[in-house]
Amino acid sequence: MSDINIKQLLDLEVAKRNCEGEVCEERLDPIMVAHRYKDPTISLICALFAYGNVKQIVKFLNSLDFSLLQKSDDEIREFLKNHYYRFQKSEDVIALFIALKRLNEKSTLEEVFKSGYILKTEIR
Repeated sequence: MSDINIKQLLDLEVAKRNCEGEVCEERLDPIMVAHRYKDPTISLICALFAYGNVKQIVKFLNSLDFSLLQKSDDEIREFLKNHYYRFQKSEDVIALFIALKRLNEKSTLEEVFKSGYILKTEIR
């Protein structure tokens, strides 16, 4: 088998894995939750909790009310007071939601990452 055939096979496999139907209830992945919302902040939350047993990750992510990212700090605290995941206590989950809510009130994740990237390239 030549290198070209191997590359073609690998490219086919990538195309197969990167399709809409690849991730489903039978083949769970935290990206399912992120993809459902198509929101950078929710995608970041999904990525931050994407460790451990995939069924438990998806169960935890599905238990979150992402509309809390537009609610008051008190509403966030009340709703998430019993939410924890593995090493993160409910206080950690609450702090993450409040921090991301406040960030979104002033800026966007894209702007934060972009400004960090620009600053890093200027320092070089």
